[in-house]
Amino acid sequence: MIRGATTVFYEGKPVTPDAGAMWRICEEYKVTSLYMAPTAVRVIKKDDYDGKLVKKYNTKTIRTYCLVGERCDPDTILWIHKHFPKVIINDTWW
Repeated sequence: MIRGATTVFYEGKPVTPDAGAMWRICEEYKVTSLYMAPTAVRVIKKDDYDGKLVKKYNTKTIRTYCLVGERCDPDTILWIHKHFPKVIINDTWW
């Protein structure tokens, strides 16, 4: 934000109104870097394990997927990699 980058904040459950809410926002605002707690990814993964809603939206602008707040489990990282194969995944453990 200091460098003048546009920032989009999402407050609430990442599956409200459905598990595609995050991807809809990424498509609408052409998000390039996504910061999300692994718990939020697991909530999305639980409702959309096969990634049908991920495929419904254009998420090709996402270049980095940063996991923050806690260590991410291997299954969640594999889920992200499966649905975003060209994205750099950074587990920062903030």
